[in-house]
Amino acid sequence: MKASIHRAMLGLSLLAGLGLVAQGCAAAALGAGAAAGAAAYSYQDGNVSRTYTATPAQAQRAIELTMQELGMFNVVYDQDPGHLEIEARTAENEPVEVEIRQVSAGQTEITVKIERFADEERAVDFHERLQRHLQREL
Repeated sequence: MKASIHRAMLGLSLLAGLGLVAQGCAAAALGAGAAAGAAAYSYQDGNVSRTYTATPAQAQRAIELTMQELGMFNVVYDQDPGHLEIEARTAENEPVEVEIRQVSAGQTEITVKIERFADEERAVDFHERLQRHLQREL
């Protein structure tokens, strides 16, 4: 896993530096950080995933807005119950895969893979833009 997508770890390091871990306040402070919208991504085999507080329909709309914003085209949908895959192309004609999976009521996991060498940085940027669209939509 790459350190650039583990922002939550940075928060934990800061807590340790403040001495909150020794005082037993780390769990409460980490929970407060997560509630405030700290992004926690997971990276595996070129896929960058994150769980959002949103329905699959809200997630799909935010993904569509993000794709429009980034100039993506040739959008194709493949849907099964509880799972939606969206394929598209970047403005540079690189393949993009986005998966939406409902984790629980109101919780949706979104996985992004931009095929250009499994471009983690661009996938994280996609998630950050997606989060902004979700915040506007909710």
